[in-house]
Amino acid sequence: MSGGYTVGVIGAGAIGQTVAALLAVEPWCSRLLVTSRTAEAAHGLVTDLEDARQLTSGARAFTATRAAMGVPTRW
Repeated sequence: MSGGYTVGVIGAGAIGQTVAALLAVEPWCSRLLVTSRTAEAAHGLVTDLEDARQLTSGARAFTATRAAMGVPTRW
């Protein structure tokens, strides 16, 4: 598939990490955006995903804000 989809993951906890790791190896997912309560948590997950990408050639991972993902800051 050319291009692929961009998927946003909100939360870098146990569930967010698992979902992001599963999405990272899907051929239809070319880009992951990650945000969490703390920038450090999101950055840590993105770093792990980018390290794993060296072995899997999976999706690129980036940190993003909720606003950049189109998610309201208050629900």
